[in-house]
Amino acid sequence: MIPNPLTLEELTLIIVLSLPLVFWGLQHGLDAAIIAVVSVLAGMLLSDPLASALSGVINIFWRMGKAIASVGFGSEFFAQFGQEPGLFTTPEQVEVLGSIIFMVISFFGLRIARRRAGGRANFLDGLLGALGALVTSYLFITYLFERHVGLPQEVVINPTTELPGFVTPTDIPGVVLDPTVLILVVLVIIAYGVQTTKRKAK
Repeated sequence: MIPNPLTLEELTLIIVLSLPLVFWGLQHGLDAAIIAVVSVLAGMLLSDPLASALSGVINIFWRMGKAIASVGFGSEFFAQFGQEPGLFTTPEQVEVLGSIIFMVISFFGLRIARRRAGGRANFLDGLLGALGALVTSYLFITYLFERHVGLPQEVVINPTTELPGFVTPTDIPGVVLDPTVLILVVLVIIAYGVQTTKRKAK
């Protein structure tokens, strides 16, 4: 799910797409960011099992509706019901349903975070909220991209001796990042901030 290793180009793309949620985290603080990241992790864990369970139920109602629209409730209903194809019949379609469920869970998590969190106590709390929102957005984007889009990959050019002075890709220094380490560093910063940030008196 998470590209590993992560190139600088991929990280730049993720950061640019994450800017709206980072600004949201800066506004609402660390509590909201924690609720948001938990909701995204819950969506990652539950979306595919829920999609597998719901696809069968949705297919039954879909086939029933198609059969009723075609022949009504007459004697041919059950024969037509057995012939109608379901709405989610392939693994790819079930995967799309899982992604929809994932986005719904994440959206409601953001709504809950906005309403239930205590709000930003000070600028440091907002900064930690922005870091937490960056992790949330990173998980959200990479989860969907790896399922449906795919992050941009490096183009490897095979070296050749036909062109004089050709520089092979191994001669060009590249930047490779480990996303797991990046997330752990951010979590350490957030944990430190939780210990040092004073909350607003309720």
